[in-house]
Amino acid sequence: MTRTRVSIWAYAVVALLLTVPATVAISRADTGIVRTATVVSGVPVTVLAPDGAVGKLPGVVVAHGFASSSTIMESLGVSLARAGYVVAMPDFRGHGENAAPLPLGPDGTVRADVLQDDLSVVVDWLALQPEVDPEHLGLVGHSMGAGAVVRFAVADATGPQRIDATVAVSLPSADDVPVGDVAVPRDLLLMWGSAERPIFEAAGEEALKAGYPEGVVGQSYGSGADGTARGTFVVPGVEHIGIVFSPVAAQQMVDWFDSTVAVGSTGHTVAPDSKVLWLLVLLAGATVGFVPLARLAFGARRAEPSEHAPVVRARWVIPATVASALVASLGGALLAGRPALLPLSVADYTVVWFGVAGLVGWLIAWWLGRRGATGKSVDVPGDETEAADSRPRGVGRQVLATLALTAYLVAVLALASQHTWSDFAVVGARRWVLPVVEVTMIVFFWADERLVARPSRGRRILLVTANRVIVVVALMLAVAWLGAPGVLILWVPLVALFFVLLAVCAHVVSGLTRERWAPAVVQAIPLAYVIATAFPLIGS
Repeated sequence: MTRTRVSIWAYAVVALLLTVPATVAISRADTGIVRTATVVSGVPVTVLAPDGAVGKLPGVVVAHGFASSSTIMESLGVSLARAGYVVAMPDFRGHGENAAPLPLGPDGTVRADVLQDDLSVVVDWLALQPEVDPEHLGLVGHSMGAGAVVRFAVADATGPQRIDATVAVSLPSADDVPVGDVAVPRDLLLMWGSAERPIFEAAGEEALKAGYPEGVVGQSYGSGADGTARGTFVVPGVEHIGIVFSPVAAQQMVDWFDSTVAVGSTGHTVAPDSKVLWLLVLLAGATVGFVPLARLAFGARRAEPSEHAPVVRARWVIPATVASALVASLGGALLAGRPALLPLSVADYTVVWFGVAGLVGWLIAWWLGRRGATGKSVDVPGDETEAADSRPRGVGRQVLATLALTAYLVAVLALASQHTWSDFAVVGARRWVLPVVEVTMIVFFWADERLVARPSRGRRILLVTANRVIVVVALMLAVAWLGAPGVLILWVPLVALFFVLLAVCAHVVSGLTRERWAPAVVQAIPLAYVIATAFPLIGS
């Protein structure tokens, strides 16, 4: 058995050792819970209920935030279901599996009445379910969803009074909380993460003081028996996305509902959501498994460097990337205040930013080549006989190999997505927005490959790492100073994770073929899927 075959088998075994237990653990995550899916007046709803429960149970509607879906709220939903609640988690218009666009107002913000309509439909439906006690209902919302449930609870407190308690996680604004009435909304808990932006802390504190002017953050006031309870809690060590996966936040939520919605129900201990950890293990295993798959697909241990492929000298790569990011950020700033061209939130900015960065990167690489600021690829010592025997046999095979590996990565991200942040559903206008984003991403990553490609594998890793850091920092600065969509900064942890995973896979491919488009496609298409399915469909 050749050294290459031994290496392939070693990677395959490690991949199996990681993915098999992770897959088993994830498949058992719903043990003790009955999960169903339905559509209520056009709103997709995921329903979680305790298995084997007898009699009528309290019900809770759990609302997601902007640019997410019911999927991201499952950790909180599962905690409630295990504590004896029937949980309904809708996909607001434009999000997840809901193909209807989310209407925006003239100022480009989400229309509150649309969210209220979707919530009303789901609350009405949940109250009519035979296993639900309509006299004991609660609401949970995160970010945009927190604002929606607070508005709904305020209106309900002065009307039907069906909502016993509300938990607002990372409330972005307290404008809808009336001043001076501690029972409007009834029994309100406000939570935010210690690592979140200051606006969420300010909104939570303002909502507390609207009812209890002398209230102190971290304390609760009033009584759950008469609807006057109001409290705040700062979840330690989490930011805007991490808070919905926090067992500490879930425990506070369950305790609050146990003392307000299901009075007398106590002793429910929330276990940490191990599914997220197992998903990270699964992603690690899938990344390790990519290595033998790539070697088998390309039929090569390594590829001979092309004598005609210039490599931009290392000292020019980082300045070129900084210049590309700067021009892209300035180009994106021109979109501020303009009507959206694509029916997907943030898509206009994403397409312009990555498209401009890619084109500028191409031009810089071409200009440096004309000025002689490039070096020739040189061969790397190795087993010449084995390399010659296993070298790719033509462009056709390389195209098929690249497409197969890209499909594999899309499937991996789809699996991870459907258990964490998004349904990964290409519905409605997403079907034609996706190809636009794909082309843009290919341009960007292809230009990036022209800059970072070089015979030294170690130096390539350093340059790729530097480039990704520059991109993330540039986007964050664009949000702070140049009017880029603020939601981008909330996705930084997830984007960083994807950059690492895809960069590792592209590094493997770049060692098997000198075609620059191959590692570019392997990164571009999966990331395009994430963008096209994560952000909401929008309309006027």
